[in-house]
Amino acid sequence: MKAATDSPYIAGVSDDVRCVGMIMASALPTKNRLAFLTLDSVLEIALRVFLKHKKKITLDPVKHRPRAILLSIAEKNMSVDHSVWEQISYYYEDIRCPLYHQASDMTVTQPILDDFVETVLFLFKEMFSMDARTFISEGTSILSAVNDVSTDNDKIDTDSLSKMDKVVLALGTKPLPSAKAIIDTIRSMGVAGDLTTNTISIYLSRGRYFYWSEEESLWKLTELVGKRRFSELTRPKE
Repeated sequence: MKAATDSPYIAGVSDDVRCVGMIMASALPTKNRLAFLTLDSVLEIALRVFLKHKKKITLDPVKHRPRAILLSIAEKNMSVDHSVWEQISYYYEDIRCPLYHQASDMTVTQPILDDFVETVLFLFKEMFSMDARTFISEGTSILSAVNDVSTDNDKIDTDSLSKMDKVVLALGTKPLPSAKAIIDTIRSMGVAGDLTTNTISIYLSRGRYFYWSEEESLWKLTELVGKRRFSELTRPKE
């Protein structure tokens, strides 16, 4: 857990894993499909982060773009059995690619998703000493908090929320790329009120609660102030 909070690039991966947890805990009919595709993308990002920052390997954006080449480089730089890489290749070629490119109605069974999750979390542990299962659990908790915001006004008096707190709620659900995306999320919660993208941009520029991740091009909550405030807003009343 410490490594994920100490290193900005690993913190980005951990936030992505939280998003996977949110999808897995959702009521979406296609949640297994979405969770699989999202986790596959997170794995590719994590492999590139590991090779760049941990192994100090410069990856060519064109030459090293194909997944097979990326996996080959990763295998040479990790003490992981070849069978794991064969398994990851199978998931990519036989499940991910058809899901992404061909079969819009193709589903992912729970056993396949569970096995894929276990394999990817194992690789995260090997790469970053990261207990990524913790972040999946945190994603589940965040989704529960968001559902509480939307459905239980006894937990949050949305009418009395400050404009700043509305932005905190939006970014507490997931990192977002722009003021427009933030206000769209706030509106989906039914608490937008008189907020404008200009007002949100002003709040974002002040820092403290929020910061801009250059690597991911996303606005996020700061660890000490922003996430603490989100926890306060979503904590059930005694």
